[in-house]
Amino acid sequence: MEYLKLKKFATKIVKQYIDIPIEVSEINYFLNNRVMGAFFPADNKIVLYFPLLANKTKRELKYIILHEVAHALKQNKYSSIKELNHGPKFQQICKSLGIPKKEYYNPYRKENIFSGWSFGYTNFS
Repeated sequence: MEYLKLKKFATKIVKQYIDIPIEVSEINYFLNNRVMGAFFPADNKIVLYFPLLANKTKRELKYIILHEVAHALKQNKYSSIKELNHGPKFQQICKSLGIPKKEYYNPYRKENIFSGWSFGYTNFS
């Protein structure tokens, strides 16, 4: 998907659930180069990393974007609740957004071994 099309596609999805900015970036701020998107609570915005998303299908993109929407909704609704990044409240929101529990699973993140959710590393095979 082209850069501008990705931004338009992502904005349309995000705006259905929450009114926050979305940025599509060429720069990945994470060193592992596997994180395709992130929610930044301090800025209350979602950032998607174009180079890692350019060849994803619309279905994959939708779930990646919704994953970040779930983080934004959790932060905005339950910021006072202290739990793991992918804890029960996050999982509840993902379920309400229609994200299948095993869509994002990263066996390298300890917290996800117990919860079944991941940090943007997709397993669509």
